[in-house]
Amino acid sequence: MIFRIHPNVKEYLHFLISADEVENKLGEGCRFHLEKKPKQYNEAWKPLSLDFFNNYDSQPKLKPDISVWNGRLYLSSKAYDALAAKLAGSGEFLPVSSDEGSGYLFNVLSVADDFNAIDDKLTVRNEWNELVSLGFDEDKLEETPLFRTKQDTYRGIYCSDRIKDAIESAKLSGVIFSPDLADTPA
Repeated sequence: MIFRIHPNVKEYLHFLISADEVENKLGEGCRFHLEKKPKQYNEAWKPLSLDFFNNYDSQPKLKPDISVWNGRLYLSSKAYDALAAKLAGSGEFLPVSSDEGSGYLFNVLSVADDFNAIDDKLTVRNEWNELVSLGFDEDKLEETPLFRTKQDTYRGIYCSDRIKDAIESAKLSGVIFSPDLADTPA
């Protein structure tokens, strides 16, 4: 089964990359913090400093082991140790730091559309061209642990039940999984 990964912003802090930090370290023309399309950064990467913020009104907030933003996963050192081998091949690990310590952004580069893995029978748009439902041909994604799709303008990160199980087994915090691939959680 395929799941969409969402940040659990009701219980955990969300990560933020400042535009100034990106421009100072990666160059003035770099828009890493805003870019949604899959693009490699490993060769020019200089470790960025992240901030964590409260994205919801409730308190207290905890720093997550994993969070999601613009097709990237924040991974704490604990999350990296548990998942690095399983995620290899789907993207690149980009070192980051914060007041809480070091970690990684996992930049997801695998795209379901490149594997012809979009199920046209299950992928539906409404009259405003908004995505109503999204389906994948799971057989074509069997060797792809994490991926994105241009169907949702690369905003979502999707995973198999193997990755969901690995995250849950390692007791990694900060994300929730939804089988409703086109929608956001309530």
